[in-house]
Amino acid sequence: MSVFAVNGIVVGGAGGALGRSLVQQLLVADRRVHAIYRQHVPSDVPQHPRLSQHCCDLSDGNAVRELLDHLVTQHGGIEAVVNAAGAFVWAKTATCADTDVDLLLAANFKTAFCLTKYALPHLCPRQHGRIVLISAAATLRGGEVGMGAYLASKSALNALLLSTAAELQGSGVTINAICPTIIDTPRNRHDMPQADFSTWVSMARLVRIIALLLSPQGGDINGALMPVAQD
Repeated sequence: MSVFAVNGIVVGGAGGALGRSLVQQLLVADRRVHAIYRQHVPSDVPQHPRLSQHCCDLSDGNAVRELLDHLVTQHGGIEAVVNAAGAFVWAKTATCADTDVDLLLAANFKTAFCLTKYALPHLCPRQHGRIVLISAAATLRGGEVGMGAYLASKSALNALLLSTAAELQGSGVTINAICPTIIDTPRNRHDMPQADFSTWVSMARLVRIIALLLSPQGGDINGALMPVAQD
């Protein structure tokens, strides 16, 4: 049996809309999943024999290292990490609160950094593995009003990815990011009720792309910042 069907996939930010959808689809595809939540496991998440659930502050390096070490010890290894954790704050630079900057850097960059850093010692010796991060299409354009701090945190993620991909060249481990425009989530629909939802990126499309990057065929892709627009 392929190693990609045996070892677990770590999903950070499993409590969010994308994380939940990804966990569900991975389980349907008979994958073993380690779902990580920020503070508590939601009460409406059903138990599943291939699902383990954990709470961890993914911006805390020591906590992430301990959790990943525990997963490897208890479950025999990890094959991939997807970081679906993140945060968004719209604020012009002149009025953006310092606390919002701290939140964005922690949620969007530090979580990606910690998961990547502490997953690599488990992935590289096995000479296979996948890391998938979530960036934003606007980082590839820039100049968006009210999104300076948010895009700075996502651009830091992009820089981390590109440097790490160069370091991983030829190792059998890949790191890539998808860069969607607005994602069609219940929260976004609530916050922008007058928007044209048909122009947003569907959850199903994002999950399909992540699944490709996680697959054995995904080994041909490394260091990509993949823009994703509407279906």
